[in-house]
Amino acid sequence: MSRSQEKLEAIFEAALALETEAQRAAYLTRACPDPEFRREVESLLSSHQPPNAVLAKATIRVELSISEPASDCVGALIGGYRIVRPLGHGGMGTVYEAEELDNGRRVALKVLSQTLDSPVSRQRFLREGLLAASVNHPNTVYVFGTEEIDGQPVIAMELVNGGTLQDRVQQNKPMAVSDAVDAILQVIAGLEAAASLGVLHRDIKPSNCFVETDGTVKVGDFGLSISSAATAESKLTMTGSFLGTPAYSPPEQLRGDEFTLQGDIYAVGVTLYYLLTGRTPFEGENLVRMLATVLERPAESPALSRPEIPGELCRTVLRCLEKQPSKRFKNYAELRNALLPYSSTASTPATLSLRFLAGCIDWALLLAVYPSLALLSTGHWDALLHDEFYPGTRLFNSIFSAVLIVLYFTVLEGIWGASLGKRICGLRVIGPNRGLPGLPRAFLRAFLADGLVALPKLLFLSFSLSPQLLGQGALNALETLSTFAWVLGPLLFCTVRQRNGFAAVHDLLTRTRVIRQSAHVARPGLDAIHDHSPTLATAPHLGPYQVIQTLGSTDAGEILVGLDQQLQRKVWILKHYSETPPVATSLRNLSRVGRLRWLNGKRSP
Repeated sequence: MSRSQEKLEAIFEAALALETEAQRAAYLTRACPDPEFRREVESLLSSHQPPNAVLAKATIRVELSISEPASDCVGALIGGYRIVRPLGHGGMGTVYEAEELDNGRRVALKVLSQTLDSPVSRQRFLREGLLAASVNHPNTVYVFGTEEIDGQPVIAMELVNGGTLQDRVQQNKPMAVSDAVDAILQVIAGLEAAASLGVLHRDIKPSNCFVETDGTVKVGDFGLSISSAATAESKLTMTGSFLGTPAYSPPEQLRGDEFTLQGDIYAVGVTLYYLLTGRTPFEGENLVRMLATVLERPAESPALSRPEIPGELCRTVLRCLEKQPSKRFKNYAELRNALLPYSSTASTPATLSLRFLAGCIDWALLLAVYPSLALLSTGHWDALLHDEFYPGTRLFNSIFSAVLIVLYFTVLEGIWGASLGKRICGLRVIGPNRGLPGLPRAFLRAFLADGLVALPKLLFLSFSLSPQLLGQGALNALETLSTFAWVLGPLLFCTVRQRNGFAAVHDLLTRTRVIRQSAHVARPGLDAIHDHSPTLATAPHLGPYQVIQTLGSTDAGEILVGLDQQLQRKVWILKHYSETPPVATSLRNLSRVGRLRWLNGKRSP
């Protein structure tokens, strides 16, 4: 299919979903600048016939709200599951909390909606289970299995009991900055694990990010995800058809263009915007206006809704929301590094030993460059090395050195967040809102920490040029003070206590802190392993699995390697002896990181 045909189908589908002719006309004005292209779309709309068979089967899913499913199904049986309560209703089906009758485990059971039960929808639904099951990571919802019950496809997933990120944002009460960033960092971890396997989500939003009772955030609902490694699967959600939620979809997804990893990064940015402000960056009275704002209008800074959000964090969010994918972050690692300074783990105070080491490095660098810079200013070595014979030069050199020191710390800490010594030692200076301190605050901090030490000497040298202005006694006292001015430096640290984050006097007065840079270690996911061995066709079955290898025996029973054909993943099977007691319920439900997941269990004669 050509790109023009794909674009034609995408615009036709979007226009067909609009209710009135006025809405369609407004949308076509924006989407079809080419008059001939617009006439072709209008011709299709007037006949209400798709241009080919593929378009006839195409669907558009626009989710502006999620309705709750009916609760009259509570207690009903679906195969080996008993429905406990409805959890939600999405574009592909209904999700229930269900109890497995065989073992009592609670799962989230997703059932394909009967109104969408077509061959294409069924394939897409089962493909969701396949793609989600290929991502095994602590920050993604785990899939236990897929099956068809009385001809109805279902997916059994991990039950996450803490609600969603949507639930955490109350009306006019967004999340705290550090909490919002912590949540998004976990979302990024899950999406990064999926992307490493070639899986793009395409429908990231707060209601698809589930929260455990311990605060762990898990990405779920891979119903619109695509695999960049499998072209046959991608035809089910082909380029040129729009599937998603307009407020969280990038412009290229609304236009039906190729979807890349930067599309998911855009949705992450919208989600973070929502968590920080309680609203999405693009809003409209109807679908047409919503599409127009997403496609055309640049996003406003989150600080307009909430001024206390750090400016650098706002710029990070806005970069995610760039209209052009090439202007967004290149990968999740780059986005993570931009967000880490604002997470709750970013405020580990720097110890005195690290600050002392960083200071030594900074002063060594300053002493190394000072002679060269001073020489450029004085013009001759004699005045620089023997300035006691040149009172005016002594004053100049003192002023020059003080200005150099203050500017060094002001510029580097105000703009970059760290001097060279602090950067080498892994330290960072932050302001009251965890962002960069800014030049005014960094200047005050540098003046208090370094400028005050030089001030007595500068005063002495200035008045020594005209001693009659101050008197000899006062001048002698000022000289003595300038000699011992170095004591002011250590005195600045008299307030340092562990309980105040090792804050010195200049830290407290400027409301800044020196912290350690966050050392983030990504939690690893597991690679998907696909076995294409020709012997699988004749391999025996044990329950829903094919037995492909025998590993050995233990006191508990025989250990086998099986293959889940539906999800294309390997499992370990422990074939118990008949007298072995069943696995404890607590172990069945345990999903702690580092422990094997209990997937299934059957007992037979």
